[in-house]
Amino acid sequence: MIKKTKLIFLLAVIILCSASANAGEQAIIIASQGKVETLYSGQTEWAPLKPGTALNPRDSIKTRDNSSVDIKLAGSVIRLKENSFVKLGDIEKQRDNIKITEIDLRKGKILATLTELSPDSKFNITSPVAVSGVRGTSFSVTILPDNSSTELRVVKGEVVFECKNELDKYIKVTKLTSSVISPWKFAEIGAEGNGVLSRKILGEQIPANASLKHLPITEEEYSSKFGALAKVTTERSARIDAYRKLAEIMHGTVIDSKTTLENYAIKNDSIRTTVKGVVKGAGIINTGYYSDGAISIDMKIKSKKIVDRLIPLTGDIFGSNYLASPEVIEIDDFGDYLEIIELNTND
Repeated sequence: MIKKTKLIFLLAVIILCSASANAGEQAIIIASQGKVETLYSGQTEWAPLKPGTALNPRDSIKTRDNSSVDIKLAGSVIRLKENSFVKLGDIEKQRDNIKITEIDLRKGKILATLTELSPDSKFNITSPVAVSGVRGTSFSVTILPDNSSTELRVVKGEVVFECKNELDKYIKVTKLTSSVISPWKFAEIGAEGNGVLSRKILGEQIPANASLKHLPITEEEYSSKFGALAKVTTERSARIDAYRKLAEIMHGTVIDSKTTLENYAIKNDSIRTTVKGVVKGAGIINTGYYSDGAISIDMKIKSKKIVDRLIPLTGDIFGSNYLASPEVIEIDDFGDYLEIIELNTND
């Protein structure tokens, strides 16, 4: 009887310990807006999700139009934006005894502010092609419309951004910079070229000391104001600037954690020549005309065209995915910035 009692007591302790461990791995819903649903692990029907609900590993969450949900997990807060879908992963021990909290983003966007991770913990957000590994920072991860390409934008701290299943291909993205990982078949590079109207072309039409405001105007207004020669030469200047920027971006393509395409171009002039030649086939997406005589041209090109042309010269060094070198984020172009700061303040 005593042995039986001890056995029951031991089983109870094990159950309680197990429950305690699972509770530590739970995600807690702290705020929601609009229609938010969850699919509990092992279930087949989605259920409404409300603040205060606790979720466990392998549970899924999705948001509808104009909806969002804030989740506290592992001492950090993430916000799942509208039309998004995530699956909570496990917390596990790696060989180096680092605990990994993992969220699998299948669709949409996550904003995250991670402030309470211990030194032996790490937070990963995965997507179909990328892994974003962080220890304490604020950032956003977005799956782009092709449903696989992934964009990372960092507000504070540093994020290791690596190609999924290509772990030697990674970069560190730091404060107020961004990067994209994309399958080559979807990858596009784009750049804005800018041309400035030469005073020599203006001649006496507008005095050299005239104050010209930089305001958008129509192509017809531009031609009428500055003439055909000014339009042709300034457009050409903008195109050349765009080609140069496209080539620089392509040369910044990450081949592995230590090498970019630029390294190969330095060793082989034909690589640089090929990139320049293919880049000149980029398409013009938009042309902007301005009242001070400036012209801007937005251009894009499919990266796969460049890779296909370069493989005969370099061999297949590119891997499965394009990994863009980090670029500075213009605050005016980073609509998530203030929202992430607010998320951090409300935590």
